[in-house]
Amino acid sequence: MVRSFQSSWVCVVAALVLVTLPLSAGEESKGQGPGQGRRQVGGGPGGGPGGGFSGFAMEKPGLLRIEQVQKELKITDEQKTKLEAVLTSYQQKSRDQMGGNRGLRDLPQDEREKKMKEMQDARKTLLAETDKELAKVITAEQTTRLDEIQLQQQGVEALKNEPVAKKLEINADQAKKIDEAITWGQEEQRKLFQGMRGQGGQGGQGGADPAAFRQAQEKRDQVRKDTMAKAMEVLTKDQQEKFAKMKGKAFELDRAAMRGPGGPGGGRGGKKSAEEKKV
Repeated sequence: MVRSFQSSWVCVVAALVLVTLPLSAGEESKGQGPGQGRRQVGGGPGGGPGGGFSGFAMEKPGLLRIEQVQKELKITDEQKTKLEAVLTSYQQKSRDQMGGNRGLRDLPQDEREKKMKEMQDARKTLLAETDKELAKVITAEQTTRLDEIQLQQQGVEALKNEPVAKKLEINADQAKKIDEAITWGQEEQRKLFQGMRGQGGQGGQGGADPAAFRQAQEKRDQVRKDTMAKAMEVLTKDQQEKFAKMKGKAFELDRAAMRGPGGPGGGRGGKKSAEEKKV
């Protein structure tokens, strides 16, 4: 139960962090020098258990703030202006939701679970409302491509989405095995996270070796791939083909660029990614 609470809490927090980014993911906060911009999701080992594990924070509002995604969707300047208004409103409402749930960890378990359920329901409602507003700004073609990108970034968790599971006709036995694959991945992530905590600091801070964090990031990415492979083995060939069609053309999101100028974890002194240098 504790694990379930941790995963859900991290999902909500990570989603909020992502939508606080400027419309162009390569921008830094005003008044801050290089390497001191807002931390961006895709997080390194310091993100905690489940942090960035399967792209759970990759909701449409967050994805639309990433320049690489904007380019893929061919978002026009006029659309960017309109999107900024929608995303800013969503961001503020997300903050308000989070602000009303301080001290959640200190509540008794039954009250905490009830509060978490209320938070998740409120977030689903907010996302549904925001989707309607986004549909007024981006075209049907852009929306379809955004849906495909979202599925790709969600990774194995996409198979847990009710609409996806329904379309693929995933049965109870398959759902159980997918859960087992996800649990395995979470445990492997947790081991990496604990190992990095033992080295001190986060994201290259506190004297930790930046190279060690990069290595941990590579291991984490491999865990994501292995988890997906385990889940895909559960599906039939027909289900695998349907899922591949739903995801559309492969889109490789530059997560390193999303973490900002500070490199893994957003710490100071990291090298800028190739994508950021273009911005």
